[in-house]
Amino acid sequence: DIPPRETATVRVPLDGVKPGKYRIKRYGITRQGGSSYDAWVRMGAPDTLNQEESAFLEAGSYPEYRTECEEVREEEPVLNIRASVKPLEVMLIKIRKE
Repeated sequence: DIPPRETATVRVPLDGVKPGKYRIKRYGITRQGGSSYDAWVRMGAPDTLNQEESAFLEAGSYPEYRTECEEVREEEPVLNIRASVKPLEVMLIKIRKE
């Protein structure tokens, strides 16, 4: 067994961003959401699936989603993006000016 690694935290400063409000959307595939495999293992890893179990796995395949709004001020035109991910996790971050 490989020992689990710690959570990686990433900070990305986006310099020279125009002042205003920005919508930050985060989509993630983690062991808790977005991974049909992990959902299948949590349900007991059945060899065959009934209709209810298939629907459960389909629902569990949607990525986790979180949204937030950040404001960039004219005196400090930097949008700081921070993200924490664990091993085997994937995160997509979309940024849009409102």
